[in-house]
Amino acid sequence: MDDRISYEGRDLEAMAVLSRYNNWILGMFSPYLAGHCVEFGAGQGTISEILLPNLNQLDLVEPSTNLFEILQKKFHGNERVTLFGETIETHIKSTTPASMDAAILVNVLEHIEDDRLALSDIKKILKPGGYMLLFVPALRILYSEFDKLVGHYRRYHRDELGQMVSDTGFEIISNKYCDVLGALPWLVLNRFFGSTELNPALARIYDFIGVPMTRAFELMVPPPFGKNIVLIARQPFD
Repeated sequence: MDDRISYEGRDLEAMAVLSRYNNWILGMFSPYLAGHCVEFGAGQGTISEILLPNLNQLDLVEPSTNLFEILQKKFHGNERVTLFGETIETHIKSTTPASMDAAILVNVLEHIEDDRLALSDIKKILKPGGYMLLFVPALRILYSEFDKLVGHYRRYHRDELGQMVSDTGFEIISNKYCDVLGALPWLVLNRFFGSTELNPALARIYDFIGVPMTRAFELMVPPPFGKNIVLIARQPFD
């Protein structure tokens, strides 16, 4: 597999303006962030920037040539960040086993054809008690032309994802749907009307109004479905 590819990144550009949404993800991950971590599929570094204050060292792995150039500019001179322009498979082959405190994948696993193999590979580099932090798109009914266009092989259901992670040998700490409010707009705009763009203006409005509402709701009531899944898993100690 060629490590040096190009990725258009239209979804990443839209996600970059969602400051409340991105901080919501961080809030769910932050109890498990410490020490030396690796973020796979770092993209433009939007999530990386908000992860970094919680860590001693952050390795960023990004196979796309154009996105890797953005990362180089963004983190130039930062001694706590190490960049790797390669795939997960290649990076793990050269990483010391049981050396990472956490592995972070935000909107990445759905881009990997053999996701089960990727999880097995990631498990090899985590210390005993280390964490894998996943954020993935949810619900097959929401799979749209946009998903296909940006390279998503699939959208996940919570129980199926949890079973796959457990089968790989991880201990599940938390596995839940999130962004219940975002599921309906995605269904209507992307699934039924076939939109292949994320409108930055609408994204900002949702980030300002929708994210605080659904975040507050989900703190009180675990949603039975949602646009995404957040899964926290741990490398067993034995």
